[in-house]
Amino acid sequence: MLELPTKLLSLGTGQEATYNTLEHMARLISNGAKSYEVRSVAVELVKHLPAKDQWAEVRSIFNFVKTYMRYTKDPHGVEMLHTPQAILKLIKEDSPAPGDCDDLSILFASLVKSIGYPVRLKVISTHPTGRFTHVYPQVKVYDKWVSADLAALDRPLGWQPTSISRQMIKEV
Repeated sequence: MLELPTKLLSLGTGQEATYNTLEHMARLISNGAKSYEVRSVAVELVKHLPAKDQWAEVRSIFNFVKTYMRYTKDPHGVEMLHTPQAILKLIKEDSPAPGDCDDLSILFASLVKSIGYPVRLKVISTHPTGRFTHVYPQVKVYDKWVSADLAALDRPLGWQPTSISRQMIKEV
């Protein structure tokens, strides 16, 4: 298995941890979108498509992440966030790469942002308590925000949970 550099962060607890996690994810996405490694993969994924076909480009990247990542929970009691470059390295060396909803979100959002699409993160609760339990990216396609819940294994681009009791949006 490929060994990746790891940095432990104190993200706090409760709502503070949610805000801090979203801030860190947004930084990883923004920095990743500016990297050669991330942009070159995105360009490769869309170069065979008709120019300016936004749906085709976003769908191609969505399908790539679904194909080459496997939803895998973080270690119990630990929140792990990986750079998109590290995830791409895992895909290259040991596909499918493991990752939970935040890792899937980081990779997808970085890839689409690297080729010009606005992105944001949506964190949600589907529980009566309102405790946030899931995050997924949204991408602007033809001036409409489209959900990309890659952790919902059998769901297409554009699907999102219907029983959302609480949500928060983080612009990237």
